[in-house]
Amino acid sequence: MTNTAAGGGSTAVPPSSGAGTTAASQGKKQAKNGLTVQRQRKTADAAGAPAIETVEVQLTIELPAQLKKQLLDQYDAVHEEQKLVPLPRRPTVMQVFEQYIEYVKDKQQESPAEEDLVSGLQVYFDKALYQCLLFRAERQQAEQVLASGQAPSAVYGAEHLLRLFVKLPELLPITGAAEEQLQLLVQRMEDLLTFLQIHILKLFVPVSDYVPAAAALGGLAASAATVSAGKR
Repeated sequence: MTNTAAGGGSTAVPPSSGAGTTAASQGKKQAKNGLTVQRQRKTADAAGAPAIETVEVQLTIELPAQLKKQLLDQYDAVHEEQKLVPLPRRPTVMQVFEQYIEYVKDKQQESPAEEDLVSGLQVYFDKALYQCLLFRAERQQAEQVLASGQAPSAVYGAEHLLRLFVKLPELLPITGAAEEQLQLLVQRMEDLLTFLQIHILKLFVPVSDYVPAAAALGGLAASAATVSAGKR
């Protein structure tokens, strides 16, 4: 997985937009292994230019039902109950990835592809947290808990990592990537999601243990003040 900085904008290959008398045939879509591939073929133009096939690939990551429910429960807790995930989390995102690699090694001994995957995901997580993984009500908490300069993946846990999978189709630079490579990438992500689902009780804090926003922010502020006083 390429360690590219997370960014906005479209990552799919756009259909060619030729001018003149060319016409595009009806697009054919094929969905497989988390990819939706749309092919369009342009007929030859009046000047005799050859027909051109354009391909648009869209990445789809399907979350297991239990993980979808986890996302919905998070949303309700933050927006309806004004509660926040208690931070710092244990296990952290880094520790979740370490546990996943051990899980893979138990199955197949070697895990170079999976290690590359989680390394890339960690980079994406650290860069994307402020950009698109926080609810508005969580931003002040993030500013406080990350004030010391720690990486988000060393503070946040599986709750916010799960949100990354929802955003990845928008963030991954899949332009020019071979379909086979993308299919393998999706399969490895699905395996990681399966791991999260299997260990959901161990990796995710129960929503009932979320803390009121006022208490969470007040506790972090008091902790920061104590640390600051100790340095004088």
